[in-house]
Amino acid sequence: MTYGIADPLGIGRHDAIVIGQPTTAEMIARYGLNHIAFDYFAVTFKSFWAQFGWMGVLVNDRIYTLLFALTGAAVLGFALSAAKLFRRRDRLMPAQWASIALLALMLGATVADYLLYNLKFFQLQGRYLFPAMLPIALVGVIGLRELIAREYRRVVFVLLYAAMLALDLVALFLFIVPQLNS
Repeated sequence: MTYGIADPLGIGRHDAIVIGQPTTAEMIARYGLNHIAFDYFAVTFKSFWAQFGWMGVLVNDRIYTLLFALTGAAVLGFALSAAKLFRRRDRLMPAQWASIALLALMLGATVADYLLYNLKFFQLQGRYLFPAMLPIALVGVIGLRELIAREYRRVVFVLLYAAMLALDLVALFLFIVPQLNS
């Protein structure tokens, strides 16, 4: 109602008011396709996990490396789990398959929206993937569960939970709070 029938999502209005916002085409012309493609991944990854303020407060690269290893392990485990599941399709009921399809649609739509928006404006912020947090978290849990032996799962997940709490405290007190005082 606010933007009218011709612009129901407000995209036209958005495009009219973001004066000075760099476009992806301008960034590719300035820095080259390889650099921008790398940034698509690196900046998105960092800002999804731990980049604060107005994208100006990053954590130490060692933390990103550990998060990358954790993410890679989760994705690998999820791929292995999905392969097993598709080999034994009959183990799930139709309603369960419908739930999986809905989660996949949620993830796919969020990623597509992110990629399509960034085809026009260069705004690589992992927070735009947050609407798909449920399927992203599910991929992570299923993937790590697949890689961890059954008898160690509880211990590993308690340790991972404690590590994530520690990461929160480290990010807050070593990276965010010092920026507030500067």
